[in-house]
Amino acid sequence: MIKSINSNSRYLRVSSNQPGTYINNCSGAQGVGNMRFNTVDQRIEIWDGNIWKELDMQYVSVGLDQEAVELLDWARDKRQQDLRIKKLAKQHPGIQDLQQKLGIMIALVDQDQHE
Repeated sequence: MIKSINSNSRYLRVSSNQPGTYINNCSGAQGVGNMRFNTVDQRIEIWDGNIWKELDMQYVSVGLDQEAVELLDWARDKRQQDLRIKKLAKQHPGIQDLQQKLGIMIALVDQDQHE
């Protein structure tokens, strides 16, 4: 039995396969809502005033939405690209020189935009 799983993130998706067990507490019968574990059937049951009803067990899925998956895939690919460039820069001084010049250009543009 799962009472509630919620997401407060726009990237996390939660879904359930079915609603929970409903027990009418207005029946006036003695013991409504009592629970027991049925050892023969290996399930939890609830007394509804007339019969023992099996407690609906829900299957809940929790996963990332498509945008989050795409962002994580992009980040992984970007990391691999950055590692490859670092490796190449160690082997080829020209690439290392280009990286340094790019860093200087970015710093100058950032400085120019803040002024």
